[in-house]
Amino acid sequence: MQLHIMCGKSPFLWIKAILSYEWSKVRIYTYHEIFEQTIRICSELTTFSDSELEVVAIQGLASANSMRKYSKEFEEDLNQFKTVEEDVILFYSGTVPHLAILVSKLNYRSLMKFHSGTFIISGHIEDSIDEYGLDLDQFFKLQGYILAMKKGTTSLTSKDTGGVSVFKSDRITNMELSYFGKIQIDWKEPKTSGQRKKTVAEILQLIVLFGRHSIEHNIDDPIIENWLKNVNMPFETEREEE
Repeated sequence: MQLHIMCGKSPFLWIKAILSYEWSKVRIYTYHEIFEQTIRICSELTTFSDSELEVVAIQGLASANSMRKYSKEFEEDLNQFKTVEEDVILFYSGTVPHLAILVSKLNYRSLMKFHSGTFIISGHIEDSIDEYGLDLDQFFKLQGYILAMKKGTTSLTSKDTGGVSVFKSDRITNMELSYFGKIQIDWKEPKTSGQRKKTVAEILQLIVLFGRHSIEHNIDDPIIENWLKNVNMPFETEREEE
């Protein structure tokens, strides 16, 4: 069987979908904004999976001015592909317009969804596949990072920097991977304005590395909690001794 994937904001589920079965080929439709991240993950996936991987860049809806124009352009982009064979399954975690256009244009007859630890296939093919048990260390490694949590310090090193740390914090108390693939981070409660600013700076670092939608921050601080509702706004706090 072949697997085609329409990426969503977080790579967690589509990584698990690839690793949960020995697909003969995998095609990944991904947005231009996350194209480099997708390529990096696929490069790392070759150490875990023998499936042939193909990555296709498509325009995201966020940059579309008109749904009609966008739909027309997306359909034209798909002209390079033939109608899919009967053994091809589409795993969808994108938007409804993307799904509708893919199904109508390329005639996907089998769709796959994730539910309660199982990938469920319905349509021309009816089947179910147990999920791959992806852990936190593997999840970071697939994105090109090595996680270390030692003596109260959390650090990430990158292959691209020759093992040099790209993130380091002494304010994280726990980090784990949620059921749906969000990186859940527990932070120390800041006691001063300086500690609060340091925490915010570190949160912004992680957002740059992994995106806003991939992380969930838990912190007992109303000021930071309120700012996390809109991290695009500048962070402001009162002056206070560190």
